[in-house]
Amino acid sequence: MSKIVVTAHAGCEGTADNTWNSIVTAKESGCDVVELDVRKRNGEMLLSHNEIREGDRPVRLEDAFNLLRDSGKRINCDLKEEGIFEDVKKMAEKTGVIGNLLYTGSVTTADIEKFETERGKIFFNVENLFTKEETEKLREAGGSLDETKLHEVFETYKKLGLTGMNIYFGLVDEKLLAAAKEYGVRVAVWTVDEEADMKTMMKLPIFGVTTRRVKKWIELEGK
Repeated sequence: MSKIVVTAHAGCEGTADNTWNSIVTAKESGCDVVELDVRKRNGEMLLSHNEIREGDRPVRLEDAFNLLRDSGKRINCDLKEEGIFEDVKKMAEKTGVIGNLLYTGSVTTADIEKFETERGKIFFNVENLFTKEETEKLREAGGSLDETKLHEVFETYKKLGLTGMNIYFGLVDEKLLAAAKEYGVRVAVWTVDEEADMKTMMKLPIFGVTTRRVKKWIELEGK
């Protein structure tokens, strides 16, 4: 099995999410990918998981890109709102990190169709295909998609030309991974922080994992 690509959560190793300290910590954690939560406010691209409020002083995306440019890390921009895909792409081009970029989160079908050159960098969140209520029911049911729903999901990925899936780890099972292999879709899971869950995920043919505990993952992986 190939080595699983490890993404440092935007608040890894006990740091506050999307702060300068969290980015530096992620950069030095041993991860392969650094996650940044991205929003837009007053025309500026900023880092924040939640809505940005008056008085907040979030890190600018441009500054984060400049910090990570020569780090050897890939950068996953987890878009927290629709309509900013092009802004992120342009900022990545401006700062010279476009070749290291990945996209997750609020990526729309319009983004996928418009920016064909970026399609292979998108790990489309499967939850985007469901309503919030449907996702909650799936989690309550133990995360198993029936054959019909699996077929619909992967046919949508095929239609959109997508080769990357981002999905809550609790929704992953053998049926989903078998379908992913059949359709040529790489599966990345989020967010795996508990040791028992890490050990379970390490046994599966997944492409990548997002975790707040990068060092613990690396420690377990080495055993």
